[in-house]
Amino acid sequence: MCTCKYSNFYNTKTCYYFSYPNYQKHYSKAQCGGCSVNCFAMTRATSEQPISISVSLPKPSISMNPAGEVTLGQDVGITCSIATQQSGGTFILQKTSGSFKKTQISSTNSATFSIIKVNLDNKGAYRCQYQIQVSSQVFSSPLSDSLRLSVSGKEK
Repeated sequence: MCTCKYSNFYNTKTCYYFSYPNYQKHYSKAQCGGCSVNCFAMTRATSEQPISISVSLPKPSISMNPAGEVTLGQDVGITCSIATQQSGGTFILQKTSGSFKKTQISSTNSATFSIIKVNLDNKGAYRCQYQIQVSSQVFSSPLSDSLRLSVSGKEK
């Protein structure tokens, strides 16, 4: 049996699948009521089975201010945002090469990472990821598209 209802939690429809007689719910991306939906599902707790949750998050977007090439010593802000009504979570900014990684907890749907006085080490491609914790489980979004930070000028 499949039932759908609108969920404000992630601004998506929710599908519940029941498998009788053990009342275990199954969840995945599904066709429900003629429309494709991302599913958020919770199993009914039984003596043998704990509650499990599955959350599907969209890919975050990434932007830079100022846009385009920046000059050595200039300040830059890289903003990560996600289209979900559930606000509050952790944004992660990482360079596609090397070990650079910054995290920022946000009470909204976006976070801006500041790079003060850009130097040549800051140039390269960056990506964002969003994480949220639900019932002690951490769920991660896919990585954003990459954004290239180009730096002009010469270091002294």
